[in-house]
Order: sequence, then C-alpha cells, then structure tokens
Amino acid sequence: MNKVLIPLLILVLAGLVYLFAFKNETQGAREAETSAPALGGPQEAPSIGESIGAKEPSAGSDSETKNQDQPVRRRRSERQSKEYPQGIRGRIVTSQGGPAVGAKIYLVRTLPATDMLGMIIAAQQAGTQPLSQIGAQGVSGANGAFQLGAAPSEGEHSYELHVVAPGHSIFKKPVRVQSGKWEDLQLLRLSAGHKLTGFVRDAKSKAPIEGAIVRVTLPQTNLLQATPGFEEGATGISDAKGRYVVDNLPMGSFTVKAVARGYGSVFRDDLTFGKSDRQQSMDFQLGGGFVISGFVTDAQGKGISRAQVEALAFSRENQQPNSCFTDDEGKFELLGLEEGSYRLLAKATGYIEGEQKPVRAGNGVKAEDVQIVLETLGQARVTVTSKQGRALTAYRLELRSYFEGEGEANYGRSNVPAQEMRANRDGSSLFSGIPQGNYVFQVTAIGYAKTYSKNFTSSAGQTSPIELRIQMNQGGTITGTVTDASGNPISAVSIKTQENSYQDNPFFKAFKDFIPKIVTHTATTTNDKGRFTLSKLTPGTYQIVVDHPAYTRMNKTDIVVQEAQKNELGTIRLNQGGTVSGKVFFQGRPVAGAEVTISGNSGEGNKAQPFWEKTFTGPDGSFKISRPLPEGTYEINAARTDLPNPFLKMKDLQTSKKEIRVFGGRDNPVQIYIKP
Repeated sequence: MNKVLIPLLILVLAGLVYLFAFKNETQGAREAETSAPALGGPQEAPSIGESIGAKEPSAGSDSETKNQDQPVRRRRSERQSKEYPQGIRGRIVTSQGGPAVGAKIYLVRTLPATDMLGMIIAAQQAGTQPLSQIGAQGVSGANGAFQLGAAPSEGEHSYELHVVAPGHSIFKKPVRVQSGKWEDLQLLRLSAGHKLTGFVRDAKSKAPIEGAIVRVTLPQTNLLQATPGFEEGATGISDAKGRYVVDNLPMGSFTVKAVARGYGSVFRDDLTFGKSDRQQSMDFQLGGGFVISGFVTDAQGKGISRAQVEALAFSRENQQPNSCFTDDEGKFELLGLEEGSYRLLAKATGYIEGEQKPVRAGNGVKAEDVQIVLETLGQARVTVTSKQGRALTAYRLELRSYFEGEGEANYGRSNVPAQEMRANRDGSSLFSGIPQGNYVFQVTAIGYAKTYSKNFTSSAGQTSPIELRIQMNQGGTITGTVTDASGNPISAVSIKTQENSYQDNPFFKAFKDFIPKIVTHTATTTNDKGRFTLSKLTPGTYQIVVDHPAYTRMNKTDIVVQEAQKNELGTIRLNQGGTVSGKVFFQGRPVAGAEVTISGNSGEGNKAQPFWEKTFTGPDGSFKISRPLPEGTYEINAARTDLPNPFLKMKDLQTSKKEIRVFGGRDNPVQIYIKP
C-alpha cells in the first residue's frame, strides 16, 4: 500500500498548494432559512427550457460579446430528456409575497469540504472560472410552483438549489434528493440585494463608452457551486451615457472588472457592501486594448454553447487573466487584451480540451473568426444482465480510473458524474462524456452486489461507442456475533465495512479518496442477540469496524469475501476500556479552548492499528476524550488555539507531550502542562 500511497500523497500536497494559492472561496452572506441572500445577476439571465431533467444551460449574456454580423453556425442543443422517480418541488414568491413567475431554477451539484480529491480535480479541470455542475434545471410556473427530478444524493455529495429571478438576489438552499421520494420545500421567499452603479468613460477624451461590460466577481462557497451563467460574476452593460448598473449583490467584498471593445480592462478590489450599504457608485476610465474573437465548434462545425475560452499570454510580463464563455452559437470575444501573442484554451462539458496558438492581438492584426475545434469525449454502450442472462433496465454506472496494482487491479475516482441509466429492453444503455484514459465501470443495481466491468481505454478520435457486457454478481456475506467480555450479547453495535488497508486516524481519513478501492461500503447494526449480517458484498479483502459508545472500538481485518459464500466470524468480544480526562495548563493557569490530541495503537499484535483522537478544553481548561480506549500506553499533548502562526502550535504540542497508561474499567485522569 505504501508504494501506492506515498506518491499519491506527494501529488495531494502539490495539489493543495495550488488549490489554496489560487482558489479564494469566500462564504457568501446568508440570512435565516428560506430568505438567504445570495448573488446578483447579469444583464440577462441564461435561457432555460421547460423540461425538468438534468441538462446543461444554453449561453447567457455574460460572455463578453455584442450583437454583430457573424458567420452562421449550426446551434448545438444541450437538452437531455431524463426523467427521475425522485426530486424536489415547491413554490417561489417574490420579496413582496407574490408568485415569482418564470424564475430560473437549478440543482447544482455540491462538493463537500472534506473531499480534497474532488476539490483538486475540480480546480485542475475548471481553470480560473469553474463551470457549474448541473443536476437538473427548470422554470417556475404561473403560481411560482416548480418540480425538479434528479439523481439521488450520495453521502456528503448532494445539491444546492439556486433560484434566479429578475429584481431579486439569487436564492440558495442546500437540499438532498432521496431515492424514490419527492421532497416538498413548500414556500421559498426571495429577497432583495445591493446595487453597484457608475459610469465608464474614455481615459483620454472622457467621453462615455456605450456597451462596456462591468463584472463583479461573486463569492462562491464551493468549487462546484457557482450559479449557472454566473461563473464569471454578476454583470452590467453601460448605456449611451456610459452608465451601468449591477443589481442584487450580496454583502461582502468583491473585485470589479470593466472592459469594452477597443479598450483595455481595469480591475478594482475596493468594493465592499455592508448590511446598510444598499447602493454604491464606482466609475471607470478605460485606455486602449485589443480583441480576439471567433467560434468554438465540434468536429462537424456545430457551435458549442457555454464553452469557456481563456487567453494565456506567451509574454511573462502580460499575465493578466482573461476569459469568457461562448454564446448560443459558439461565438466568443476576449476583450481588453494587451498587445502580444496568446494561446487560446477552450473547455466544454462533454468535449476534450482544445487550443489554438499562437493568436496575436494588436494594431493592424485581424484576430477575428478564430476557430477552436473540440473533439467529443468517448462513449460506451453498456449491456447489463444477471448471471442467468436476464436484462436489467435500471442501474447506476460510475466511471472509475483503472491502473494495475501489486497483485490486483486498482480502481480510482474520475471526475465524470455517475449516471442513473434507464436502459433498453435488452439491458443496453449509452454512457457519454468519457475522457481519454484507462477505466472500468462500477455498476450498482437493486438486488445485486457492486460489480465492475473489464478495463477499457478511451482514446481521442473515437468514432463509435466501446461495447461492454457486464454480468452482475450476488456477492458474498459476512456474519457474526458481538458480545461483551463476559459473553453477553450487545445490541445496537455499529458494523461498517472498509478496505483492508483502512486505518482509524484522521490522516488516513483525509486522504481516503486517494486510496484505490474495490470493496462495498455498507453498514448495519446488531440485533438483540448481538447478531449481524452484511450481504451483497463485492468480492475482495475486507476490514470491518465494530463500534459502540460504551465499549472500545475494534477493527477486524483480512476478511476474504468470495461470491456466493458466507464468512462466519464467530464471536467478537468488546472490552469496556478506559476513559481519559484532565486539564490543560499554561504558566500555571488553565487554558480554555486548547486542542488536545491522544494517539496510540489499538488491536491485536501485528494487527494493531494507529489511531488519533482530538477534543478541546472547556472554559475551565478541562477535557474528556469522547470514546473509551483499550488498555495500553498512549501519547497525549495539547496546544493553544489562539496562536498567531502554526510554528508556535507545533512548539506547544512538542513541549506538552507526555505518555500515559490507560487502564480499563475506570477513568484515567491526566494534567497537561504547556511550557513557555
């Protein structure tokens, strides 16, 4: 495992440096419950169809374009017609209490803060303005009612509801979609926001500039939670007098960019709205600048809407970021460029990233009608049946990266969303959007164990779908009985499956998504007789975590599960263990809010596993470790939490470190002294 884990951790650390250096995720201001204020809107919101299935939005007016004569391109439809047996419904009203008719509604996929692998993938794939990941979208009806069907939520990965309506702030609300259920959100009330206004003028003549774009960068709470059409921010367009308005902004601090055709761009970072600042003014004076424009199309010449185009300067002196999104016809305009040569990079959902280079902007250079062609991502036609050949018409497909491991294959994560398939009568379905690389499909279906396809390769220029046939397996079973040290059965004991490499410490948990996995993750509890059964487990080597709040936690490893076989573990005995409590002192005084950590090993002989537990002291400096610990020797230390830099915290941890002996069946008091 270490041979796999160590290089992955190196990549993780590098990714985290990138993530925290370049991604400034600011929590937007929110009000209570159904009236949380959110973000302002562009001059025109992106168009949305009436259907309620998951689909990508068509282009919005936030791409930096003006209506001009242009070559005709065939428009590419982004609609999908999926229907789901679960989702959310409700009714939207305006800030005045009337029905919000025609409000644009999105279910945006969210990424939990603990999913570091997903964040790094998102940062790598998204560039400077991440594309929204839409689970479903629609519009409200005549009475403000709406209904959105979507794939069910999984674990910490869920959705955030975004509502966009003219004259109101964007409404945001976290939601979960439960399999087979429709949740009624009832009444959702929109709220007003803040306004930025001002004038855009020529820096030399002071004449007003018409059609200038003023964009306010909005705070996003998650890499994948930008409101569709607002990835680059809320936008205002100046009129004939040079006046612009950006409406319905939330509280907070923002950066503002002004740009216009034939002019350069100006950035400001001094805009802040407090609770009482309903309107502020900001003027701009623009100097000279240049434009690169063109189209993003597929191989057949169809324009691709909502593609992100970024201009990357070859000159080290010109590193100002500049990007935009294509309109409905695939047209883009990059405004406010300095003179020089650029590499144009285009990204779009369902396509392989494309580029055009070098493209020059400057005096006497006609950088128009630049075409960037994107190749479609791969497809696979998957047919799923039982071992007896019965076709399955409903199942879930998840694309997993594939690589050879030591003795067995390893399946990692990909950044392609899983899909709920409604297959044909023969069990076949078409899965689209597969990037280049080596993969397997993970298939889940009711009544079967998680099953994997054979590995396959998706390559550029693929002209026909990859054909795959998958037979579902019934999996294996793990059973056993849990008792106390005296042999009495214990009910309500939590039994969870894990990879055999799992370790009960936060370092492992933080990077668990980087660890290749094949096993089925499931859980159950013991009955009144202490019995438990874990069924439909994918063949592999397992570990189970046996946990009850009144006993020490136990990990059973090296459990080999085979298809159609039962693993009877016999009796698992839990010990009462000992508790640890005490106080933390610094210079003779109790320390409130200090972080206390205890670490050691639990388990039997060479199966002992490292673990780590953390808690905090109360106002009087006292603490208690939350769970019983097995008898043994542990290391405990503490650190103050109000220190100005992490090096002082490390010093606290080092100077306060001490060993303690934990005895079962009683509390084990300890006093921790942090040295100056």
